[in-house]
Amino acid sequence: MKITAGYGRLYVRGFDARPIPGAAWNRSRGAYEVSMTIETLQRLRRLAGMSKNVFSSKLEPKVLRWALAAGRSERRVAELHRNIAAGARTTLPWTDNVSDKPPYAHQEVMASVASELDGVGFICDMGTGKTRAAIEAMGEWVRRGDVEFCLVVCPKTVMPVWRREIDRWSDTLTTALLQGSVAVRRDLLRREEHFRPGTVFVLNYEATWRLDATISKLFKDRKCALILDEGHKIRNPRSKQSKACIGFARGARRNLLLTGTPIIQGAHDIWSQWYVIDLGVTFGANFAQFKREFFRDNPWTHKLDPIGNALQEINDRIARRGLRYKKVDCLDLPPKVFNRIEIPMTAEQDDAYHAMAEDLIAWLADRGSDGTERVATAATALTALLRLTQITSGFLPTEDGEIYRFPESPKMGALRELVNEQITTQQIIVWAWYNHDVETILDEFREHDPVHIYGKTSAAQREAAEDAFQSGATRLLVGNPASAGLGLNLQAASMAIYYSQGYSLEHRLQSEDRCHRSGSEIHDTVTYVDLCAVRANGGGVTIDASVSAALAQKLTVAEAVTEFRSIL
Repeated sequence: MKITAGYGRLYVRGFDARPIPGAAWNRSRGAYEVSMTIETLQRLRRLAGMSKNVFSSKLEPKVLRWALAAGRSERRVAELHRNIAAGARTTLPWTDNVSDKPPYAHQEVMASVASELDGVGFICDMGTGKTRAAIEAMGEWVRRGDVEFCLVVCPKTVMPVWRREIDRWSDTLTTALLQGSVAVRRDLLRREEHFRPGTVFVLNYEATWRLDATISKLFKDRKCALILDEGHKIRNPRSKQSKACIGFARGARRNLLLTGTPIIQGAHDIWSQWYVIDLGVTFGANFAQFKREFFRDNPWTHKLDPIGNALQEINDRIARRGLRYKKVDCLDLPPKVFNRIEIPMTAEQDDAYHAMAEDLIAWLADRGSDGTERVATAATALTALLRLTQITSGFLPTEDGEIYRFPESPKMGALRELVNEQITTQQIIVWAWYNHDVETILDEFREHDPVHIYGKTSAAQREAAEDAFQSGATRLLVGNPASAGLGLNLQAASMAIYYSQGYSLEHRLQSEDRCHRSGSEIHDTVTYVDLCAVRANGGGVTIDASVSAALAQKLTVAEAVTEFRSIL
C-alpha cells in the first residue's frame, strides 16, 4: 500500500479501497481516489488492519505532515468542547456603547470559541446575536496580536449594519467600508490611515473577485482575519465570489463564518462554506470527491441525492467546528403562528393559467390598441413557472412589453381585507416577489402611508423606511425578500403577509426573521400569512402551493443537516 495526495484527494495504490465511501478507480494513476480527510485515513487503517506506526509508513511525507497537523487541530477542537462544556469562558470586555446590555450566555460561548479556534462557524438563527459575538472575537484577536486587520464580507445592503454594530459593540475596532468603483476600493485598501491594528474592512460579495489580487496580497503581507457574514453566499464553489473567498481563507490567520441558513439547495451547499472554516480538514479539499462520497446524481431530477446516512454523517462532522443555536432555545421570543388563506382565481385568471400551464401560451381577453388580441408566451418551462406565479398575483407581461392587469384580483381583495382589519392593532409587513406587485400594493394602501424596501429603494430610503416603521410613524411596510430580507430589524411587526414568493428558501427564512428576533418579545405571537391562489370552481391547487411544498422540502433537508446541539 502507498498513499499519496494530489488535487485535494488521496490516491491509494496497491490496496483495494473500494469499501471506502466515494472511492473511484483512476486508471491513469493506477490508484483509487478517496477524500483527503481524517475519517478516510482512519477507515483505510481499519480496513487494512494495520497499527498506527505501520500505517503511517504507507503515507508519503506530505500526507503524513497533513495528517499530523489535522490531528492536532481536531484534538484542539475536542479539548475546547470539553472546556466549554465544563463552564470555561474567555474573559472579554463585552462593550456596549448604547445601553450596557449584557451578552446572552450563548453569545459568551460563541465569542469564546471563536477567540480560541482558527476556524469556526456560527450556524445560528437570524436574531441570535452572531454579529456581536463575532465583533467581540475580532477585538480579542487584535488585542492578542493574532491579527492586525479583519475583512468582513457580507451582502451589500448589510455593509452599513456592520459599521453601526461595530460602533456600538467595540471601543477598539474601526470600520472602513470598501465602496465605490474598483479603483476607489483599491485605493481604500492602500491608505496608510487604515493600516492601524483593529481596522475592519467591509466588502460586499459581488466585489470580492474584482479585488482578489489586492486583498490576497494584503492577506499575504499582513496578519488578517476573514469573516463571512451570510456565508451561504459562497455555497456554489464554482462562482467567482466563492473562489475569491476560498483564496482569502487560505491566507487568513483566523476564519469565521456566520449564517443561519447554510443549506439552501441541498446538503452539498456545506462544502465550500466549511472549506473556508478549516481548509478541507472536515470534508476534504476537492468538491467533486466530496459529492462522490456523500451523494448520488439523480438522473430524473438532476439533483444530488444523499447516500445512506450521509446527512447524519455531515451533521456529525460540522458539529465539531460549528456552533448551532436556535432562537427557541436561547431567546424568549413569541411563538410563530402560520396561516394559509386559499383564494379562488377569477374565471379569466383560471383560463389564462390553464392555457399557460398546458400550452405555455395565454390568450388574454382584451385587445391591443390596434384591435389585435394580446398574447403572452413562455419559451421555456422556467419562464412558464414565472408566468404562472404572475397570473396568480393578478397580472401578466405581454409580448409587447406591457403589463396586463386582470380586471379583478381576488388575492389583492383578500390582502385589502386582511390589512384593513388588522392594521389598527398591529404593524404589518407585506412581502411580494415582483416589483409590479410591490408597486400595486403601495398604491392600493396609500392611505396608510406605507414605506417600501425593494429593488428601486435607495440606501437612504431603505434606512429611512426602517426607522419610520420601527418608530411607529407608519404601520405598513411593503418589501421584496431579496432586497429587504437582510440586515434589517423590523421587530415592530407582529404580522407578515406573503402576497407572492419565489423558490428561494434563503429569502423566505431571512424575511421571516426580520420580525422574529431579539426585540420582538413585545408581541404575544408573530403571525405569518400565506396568500395562496387556487383554481376557480374547485379546479385544484396552483403554483403557489407548489412553491410552498418546495420550500418545505428544502427546509426538511436543512434541518436534518443542522440539528446538532451546540456545546454549552
